[in-house]
Amino acid sequence: QRKDHTGAKMVADSAMEVETMTPVLAYPPSYRDQVRPESDQWAEAVAKGLEDAASADNFTDGWSWTRQLNKIFDLKLSKTLSPELRKRVCGALLSMIQSSSDKLTLFFRAKFCHALARILKKDVHVPDFVVPWKLITDLFDKWHFPKARPQQFIGSSPMTTHSSALVFLARKARPYYGPEAEQELYEYLRPYFCPHDVVQHKGHALLCTMMPTEAVAEGAEGTPFWLEEVVAMMSWADSEQSQTLFFSLLARLARMRVGRVDMTPYLDELFTMMLGAFSLPLGGGGMRKSSGSTPSECNIFRQGGGGRRMAVIAKLIVYLYDGPDGAVHSRLVQLMRVLETFFHPSNGGYWTGTLGAFVLSLSGYTARRIGHEKRGDLPQKTALGRDSIEALYNVLFSALDMGLYSKNKMMSLACAKAFRNFSFTLPTVVLPPLMQRVFEGLGAVTETHQTQSAFDVLCA
Repeated sequence: QRKDHTGAKMVADSAMEVETMTPVLAYPPSYRDQVRPESDQWAEAVAKGLEDAASADNFTDGWSWTRQLNKIFDLKLSKTLSPELRKRVCGALLSMIQSSSDKLTLFFRAKFCHALARILKKDVHVPDFVVPWKLITDLFDKWHFPKARPQQFIGSSPMTTHSSALVFLARKARPYYGPEAEQELYEYLRPYFCPHDVVQHKGHALLCTMMPTEAVAEGAEGTPFWLEEVVAMMSWADSEQSQTLFFSLLARLARMRVGRVDMTPYLDELFTMMLGAFSLPLGGGGMRKSSGSTPSECNIFRQGGGGRRMAVIAKLIVYLYDGPDGAVHSRLVQLMRVLETFFHPSNGGYWTGTLGAFVLSLSGYTARRIGHEKRGDLPQKTALGRDSIEALYNVLFSALDMGLYSKNKMMSLACAKAFRNFSFTLPTVVLPPLMQRVFEGLGAVTETHQTQSAFDVLCA
């Protein structure tokens, strides 16, 4: 069901009609034509106010105009802004961030960084705009990695807000660091990659947060020069946080340069580290814990716990996946062969939630990649065909089938949602055997947990 602009419900009579239905309007027709002129006038006033505040170092007025800019974003009007207007706003915000005036407090800079990060969207490029990567690293060095810091700043609310906004800006500004930023940034951070010094955590965090991985020009080499060294660093990184950051960097690289980056020489090492990331009781191993404490300053780069780590690993696998005859498929088969035992309904433990997050993320990123391909965001020559999607589903089916009846609620729901994600793409493959298990679960008398799993599948 959908609603038209009058609020009346629109019910499709067939699946074909769903694709031809008129999308929901953000505004009623009587007001829709007035939105663009009003938002343009509003944005012009905001741009002029920010430019005046930047030229006069009046950060109080700059903050007031930044609040108006945030309202434009909150009302979903930012996409109506012209490229020229975006460039003016970005230039004014960057000028205030770079200011050396004593009146620029941590609070003001945090607000300007956050506003600049919001306007630097991936789907709307700001032409001829460059954010100096050295500015970002200098701010990190001055406020978050200083040699000495007054006691009142440690853990304070302004410092926490400033660190979050600066990390947000560092991530969103990656496409605007300039054409030589990849080489220059890596050479700048390389002295920090010392395996026997605590400073390595700073180097890993800044590298994985700031390294540009955007798609290269057609015909250019897609594999970056730093890939081999980064994979080698992952083998001796001694903390879970660094491992998660490295997997996040490689997953982003595989997503932005899908079909262009060649990680085949490193697949054995990567899948071995993936298996270690599950911390399963295999040979008394698992991911190595940090031999020392991670500096508290690096906590601003933390991306979450085990769930986030499983998500970036799944993203890396999906965007490297090259079909049933590819090298990734054979490694994934071997990985799932090891993991299947831990999906058994009676084999629950501390690993159950992690494995559920992994299979759910695999199905979710598969659906996301298919969506990117249908929208034309990814090259069609690297698109996953039906055979590739079905092969990936068959690799996961045995584990999903056992996990569906797990006594752990988190695992059961994760597998049910994974089946749901695959059913949108492969309905004739997924639904018939799945519905057979639903009927068996609804008819079970002595095995009541199957009935609950059947309801979970239907509700997913």
